[in-house]
Amino acid sequence: MSRSRFVNGLYSRSYGSGQAHLVILHGLFGSGRNWHSVARALASQHLQVHCLDQRNHGNSSHFASHTLSDLVDDLKSWIESCRLNNAMLLGHSMGGMAAMACALTHPETVGALIVVDIAPRPYPPHHQKEFAALEVDVSDLQSRQAIDTAIQAIQPDAAVRQFLMMNVSKEPDGRYAWKLNVPVLKQAAFTARAVFQGAYQGPCLFIRGAQSNYITDADGAVIQTHFPKASIATIPAAGHWLHHTHQPDFIRRIMSWMQSQADFKILAEPGLQFDMDL
Repeated sequence: MSRSRFVNGLYSRSYGSGQAHLVILHGLFGSGRNWHSVARALASQHLQVHCLDQRNHGNSSHFASHTLSDLVDDLKSWIESCRLNNAMLLGHSMGGMAAMACALTHPETVGALIVVDIAPRPYPPHHQKEFAALEVDVSDLQSRQAIDTAIQAIQPDAAVRQFLMMNVSKEPDGRYAWKLNVPVLKQAAFTARAVFQGAYQGPCLFIRGAQSNYITDADGAVIQTHFPKASIATIPAAGHWLHHTHQPDFIRRIMSWMQSQADFKILAEPGLQFDMDL
């Protein structure tokens, strides 16, 4: 059973009823919807899991700005409003940047950190095809198949198109529209200017895909600088969307790490047991 809420302009859906809380932050062009199957699996382990739509994504509000500071402020405000201080954060890609920055600037609000396929460093803009596809006017198209056909010439990768198509909604007038705030997201490109300072002393797990170049071997040094207690796990044959393509292995890595960190307060709730057969 899940519960949804809208707090400070941000939409979220929650699963489970455990005393330990885990907040999941999606990546660019995503939403909490992409993480619901992972959330259900983790919630079955006596965790309470919250899938958050970040600003300008999913069912959350559109804003005129989209910076890393915006995402951190949103997250801190949402955590405080929901009274979830000392929650664990799990962030993928853009969400991982927000989670890392929040842990570094507001460590008192973060009990533990899981970062998925992103490192604490700047990344050059590299989503030109995706933005070009999202700029296609879909309001006069009659079906999702027609939308897919319209953006195929721009983005030939069917998996990426399927991911982008999760942002298509049908409006009350029957027309299709993109749910993303595309102009603001395109203008932001904040990953190229991301700056990380300080060190987070809490438990931290980085999970990377062996076939992804988002976390390289050379990134180990900068990860340890900012997150000295970090462990880095690599999923063989996985790319950037490892939580989708290698979900069972991904969940097992998280469960194994949580079990190994059970001496930390956030992971030592009475009755918290992990089923490693997931």
